[in-house]
This record gives sequence, C-alpha cells and structure tokens, in this order.
Amino acid sequence: MAAFLFIPTAWALAVTLWKDVMTAAVLLGAVAALKYRRPGIALVLLLAGVAFRHNALIAAIPLAIPTTAQLSARAWGWFRKAQVLAAIMLALLLSPSVVSRVLDSTPAWAAGQLFLYDLAGIYAAHPNLVSQSMLSGETTGAEIARLYSPLHVWPLFGGVEGARPIAFSSIASRRDELLAEWARMIRTQPEAWMRHRLASFASLVGATPGPIYYPFHRGIDPNPFQLRVPSEGRMYKTLHRIKVRVADSLLFRGWAWLLLLGALALVALRSVRQKPIAFCTALSGLGYAFSYLLIGIGSDFRFIYWSVIATFATLALLITESPAPETASGVSPMGR
Repeated sequence: MAAFLFIPTAWALAVTLWKDVMTAAVLLGAVAALKYRRPGIALVLLLAGVAFRHNALIAAIPLAIPTTAQLSARAWGWFRKAQVLAAIMLALLLSPSVVSRVLDSTPAWAAGQLFLYDLAGIYAAHPNLVSQSMLSGETTGAEIARLYSPLHVWPLFGGVEGARPIAFSSIASRRDELLAEWARMIRTQPEAWMRHRLASFASLVGATPGPIYYPFHRGIDPNPFQLRVPSEGRMYKTLHRIKVRVADSLLFRGWAWLLLLGALALVALRSVRQKPIAFCTALSGLGYAFSYLLIGIGSDFRFIYWSVIATFATLALLITESPAPETASGVSPMGR
C-alpha cells in the first residue's frame, strides 16, 4: 500500500479528471469487491467501467469470470455457469449504448478517428495511394506525410506548417465510404498498416529512444469555475518537482509495467486455483494495454493507467487472496 501511494506513476494521474482514471478506479473497486466476495457490486462496477471507455470491455472480460463463479451456485454445472457468463458478457457489451441512450449523449464516433489514423499511417508510407482515396479532396500524400505522427492522431486535425489539417467532420458524414476504404487498405497494404500500429504502440509504452509523450497533465485547463492549482504551496512544489524529475524514467515507461505485470501473471497462473482473482486481474491489465496495439490513436500514458493499477492489485492479491470455500474442498471456483 505504501509503494502504491508513493510511486509517482499512481498519484501523478490519480488527481486528474480523466475517464481513464475513473475507469481504473471502478475496475479496482470491482477487484476489491471480488476479493471480499461481493459479486453483485463487482458486476455493477464492471458495467460502469465499460461505460467509461470503449476498450474497457477487454479489461472487464477476465474479471467477469470470477464474478460469474461467485454469482453461481455451487451445485450448478458448467452449462448453467456458461449461461450466466454469457449474460454478463452481453450486459457488458450493451452497457455503453444503454448509458448513451439514458444520458441522451451525442456520439463522437471514436472509431472514425481510428480508421483515419490507420489510413494516414499507410498513406504516409505510400503517398502515391492518396490519389485513389476519399481523402484526395481533403489533402495530398505529401501533406499526410507531414501531418502523420505515430505519437497521436491529433496532428492530422490540428495541422502543421506546410500542410492543411483534415476536417474530420466532413469525413464523418461519409462513414460507410471511410470504413470500406480502411478495410480495403488494410487488406492490400498489411505491412504498412502493421508498421504504423507497432510504431504507435511502441510510442505508447515508451519503447522509443525519445522522451515520454504526455506522461501526466500539468495544471488545470481554463474553466468557467475559475479553478486553478494552488501552486505556491510547499506540498505542491515538492510533488511537482518529483514527478517532473521522473517523467522520463522507467516509472512512466509502459513496457516496464507490462513486463512486471506479465511476470506477476505467470506467478498467479501457477496457483490459479487458489488465487483466481489475482490471475484474472493480471489478464485484465494486460488485455487493456495490448488492445491499443490495434485500436490506439495516441501515446498518452493515461491510456494504460489501469494496467499500472492492475499491477499493484495483482501483487496485493498474490499476497492476500485466500482460497474460496470451494477451492478448500478441492473444487476450483473457476469451474469443475
């Protein structure tokens, strides 16, 4: 607990109002609920986590397994338990759309940014192909080569010197055309697409020689409430100095956390019958991070915040998780 609270990687992001932080908080709550055998609470928190972020579904699926085990009666067979798990999976899948309908929110079509980002990665490597693209009216191959960065999708919209920004609103109105072109280019240029994906993921996990991209947020954005950081205090100055000094260290290089979490997953696997929640928590954190290999559109460290928190949670569970009653009698809570 002391390590968790004092390591800058945890507290530097925890104070920021980001959906990544909120997702990590509710997933951690779900893990704690499972630890204390409160599967109903765990399920509600998993549904909330999936509603916060689209890819949180990948993180929720492993945790749905011990949730199912705790919700199921001991006498139930594997088929009945599979039905419960399928129902939970369906609820998790539908959670974002249900919340959107209840809140009457405006869809942002995040997938469209992913499609455009992938196309830009391919066209940056093959500028001559832009002439056959729906983007030919928006930009040129030379401009995409200037706009594209493996660090983030936003330069495509913000523009750089010597290149026009791409108007995403005009492209979003042609969703079917964009999706068809994205599928076609991945099929015909798989090598360029995979190089783009690997470069983006390497930037996200800090596996590049340059400095860490956006390890944490500094200050408070301009807001109508006139809120500001009280930066003159001694505590603020001390903590700010610490996190700035370590911003480019292993503490903010995602690959180091994933290696540690992977090692803990292997340890948990060896005693998975006695410590199933630890193993599922490790899988949750690993799945959440590695999903960005295919869907990442930026290299902000916040994107893998749950993977960092899952590392501490897995370690804590390996130390404290005790066998469930079923396990003590020789039956695994993961099923017969």
